[in-house]
Amino acid sequence: MALSNVGPDESAPLNAIPVGGGGVDRPSGLTALTILCIVLGALGLVSGAWAGVGLAIGRQLQQAFVVPAGDGEGSAAADIHSRMQSAALELNDRYLPLHLVVLAAQLAVCGGLVYGGIQALRLQPGGNTALKRACLAAVVFELARLVPNLFIQMQLFAIYQEYLPRLMEASASPQGPAAEQFPAVLAGMARAIMIFSLVVLGGWTLVKMALYLFTVRYLGRPNVRQLFGGAATRGVAV
Repeated sequence: MALSNVGPDESAPLNAIPVGGGGVDRPSGLTALTILCIVLGALGLVSGAWAGVGLAIGRQLQQAFVVPAGDGEGSAAADIHSRMQSAALELNDRYLPLHLVVLAAQLAVCGGLVYGGIQALRLQPGGNTALKRACLAAVVFELARLVPNLFIQMQLFAIYQEYLPRLMEASASPQGPAAEQFPAVLAGMARAIMIFSLVVLGGWTLVKMALYLFTVRYLGRPNVRQLFGGAATRGVAV
């Protein structure tokens, strides 16, 4: 009688994590990627909901904090502050249709990431396909919104760069020889903040796109695809 092979299964993925009682091992890399996609999708849903609230009542909130201009000390600063906020509100209203389209796309894409991530984490049939499609959609979405986001942010920073030095000069301008250089210093600080913010925005977008593309490639590996197509994976619970 032939002895049964009791050695390790060489076809099993490395660093595998047992799943449920179905005898299926989930690679730790798959676990990490699906959790990251779920987290990013959930954060996108939360930020999208918050952005929707901002679009709905943002103007009312901003107008409630506008300091009315008046006579006496501080009236010039209050007037500059009011004009700065009015310019920012007009910019937001100008691109409101674009904001709504981006918001709807963000909610759809992030919802797909959460759904696909959960399905892939549970090794459900078709879970890898759902997550791959969500990741590809997320790459397209990130690329599509990057340029208009940068364009709008640059216009918003231009407003701040115009008004902030005047606001600071009117409210707390230094005396003496440094007074002439104060607006230029503030304008330089505004430019530095703008450049830093744009670099962070672009860098974070590239990081997310790299993660999504790597996830698509990882899910296409044969040893990962087979986890979602066999009968042994059906009904597996985590």
